[in-house]
Amino acid sequence: MEPEVWVHKKSGGLYERLHEAKMQAKDWIDFLDDNGADVDMRDVVVYRSLQDGLIWVRPVEEFNDRFEKQS
Repeated sequence: MEPEVWVHKKSGGLYERLHEAKMQAKDWIDFLDDNGADVDMRDVVVYRSLQDGLIWVRPVEEFNDRFEKQS
């Protein structure tokens, strides 16, 4: 199966989208969010840099906003 490759819109870096997951973070509040959102059980995307192999995690909404699937 071919990897699902995405490009970061700002940097142009290439990443393989690996999985969607849930972030378990009991009692963790996102103080950068104006609403002080609870992040426990937030949907996240797990992805890997094709340049250096590092594994990253971002909330799904943020990933979808900052990355574009390569055709």
